[in-house]
Amino acid sequence: ALEVEAFRGIGERTRLEFNTEPGLTLIVGSNGCGKSSLAEAVEVGFTGVLDRMINKTKSSSGGWRNLHSTAPAAELVLELCAEGQTGSLVLNRTVLD
Repeated sequence: ALEVEAFRGIGERTRLEFNTEPGLTLIVGSNGCGKSSLAEAVEVGFTGVLDRMINKTKSSSGGWRNLHSTAPAAELVLELCAEGQTGSLVLNRTVLD
């Protein structure tokens, strides 16, 4: 699962559950609805950085935070499970500007 709040194009807390069965998962939506923000949240959740923004200034990139959110910080939560294992690993990252 992926849970995101106040990060890039995602304002209110959004939770996306993934099917753990074999197959393909598609995230589909209109322009500006947050598809890329979800992918970027996974990248930042794992690495702490967003590769495409490394050489950009905050003013040109817009920063991490969603400008319309009243949350004190952006929060990313990745809930991971491994095949054959019970339980899950939760990776939680708070992003401050």
